[in-house]
Amino acid sequence: AGVLLLNPFGQEAVRTHRLLRVLADRLARAGHDVLRFDYHGTGDSPGEDLSATLDHFAQDTLAAADTLAAMTKASTFTWLGIRLGASVALQATQKTRKGPDHLVLWEPVLDGAAHLKALAADHHRALLSTYSLPAHAQALSDQHQASWPPTELMGFEVSAQMAQQISSLQG
Repeated sequence: AGVLLLNPFGQEAVRTHRLLRVLADRLARAGHDVLRFDYHGTGDSPGEDLSATLDHFAQDTLAAADTLAAMTKASTFTWLGIRLGASVALQATQKTRKGPDHLVLWEPVLDGAAHLKALAADHHRALLSTYSLPAHAQALSDQHQASWPPTELMGFEVSAQMAQQISSLQG
């Protein structure tokens, strides 16, 4: 069996990196062919944060699935997506005639608007707690909180298109 692992986005990707690496190692030791990858504009892939969109993530997923199929003799395929990666997996399945045999959706983003607001609130709190100069921190926080859609989420730049795509997700 082949297993494709789909990352979440931003800080959630950073925080699940080890989990996905350990999961990939254990699946491989159990005899599965496993592929982890970074979407264009994220992680170790080329591209800038601002070039990332959910549409591109879905295309990257399909390319990764094709690569996994071409490089292995697997007869069945499972896609496992976490958070935004689960939502991307669903989008990618709608763009292909031959999707995975199994789809594992680990806490998919079902309310994109609420998810985006929560990420923006986390960013706001981080700005207030990170800087040692309270007045400067408050000014930065106010500036980021006033801009909608957000242009940065916990250290990751976000294009208006990406923010709109995340916001439009509905389960």
